[in-house]
Amino acid sequence: MTRLTFAKGNLKFVLTSQYNAEVVFEDMPVEEKGKPQLYAKDSNGKPYSPSWTIFNLNSSYQLFSFLEINAGIINIPDLRYRPYSSGFT
Repeated sequence: MTRLTFAKGNLKFVLTSQYNAEVVFEDMPVEEKGKPQLYAKDSNGKPYSPSWTIFNLNSSYQLFSFLEINAGIINIPDLRYRPYSSGFT
């Protein structure tokens, strides 16, 4: 993960990039090879975890000491991604 933050006065922007390298079938642990339904298929039909990169943009504005407004856009490229071995897609 990489994070860039810009803050000026009560305004703050945070650009975050999350990424994961490809994990080929041969490098997967045995227990993960037995869960083909969770993974993409390579050209040989074997499960693997493709690489991916997403970007998120969040902002906040401090109105008062007790009130802050937050807004954000997650997964800006709108990619279907799965953190390796997380069980989530």
